[in-house]
Amino acid sequence: MHDAPKMILCYDICDEKRLQKIGRRTERFALRIQRSVYFIEKLSPSELANALEAIMLILNPDEDDLRIYTITGQTIALQSGMDLDNTLMVKPL
Repeated sequence: MHDAPKMILCYDICDEKRLQKIGRRTERFALRIQRSVYFIEKLSPSELANALEAIMLILNPDEDDLRIYTITGQTIALQSGMDLDNTLMVKPL
């Protein structure tokens, strides 16, 4: 597979049942980094399209908001917080 773009997916879902369904569905293809924020990597365009199609069937476009941001080579990204060894860190990703 070619280098798939890395992306951040985030959402604001108004209904608790839809929120839970979309969260479970999103965890199938993305890494949860906060409650409604996910990191996507290693997904081909067709895999991403299929995953988003399934989510859009649950989403209510009149009430909910879903956004995806591509992380490019020009993106400045910092990670801060505890790493797996419980050491506080701030470093470029």
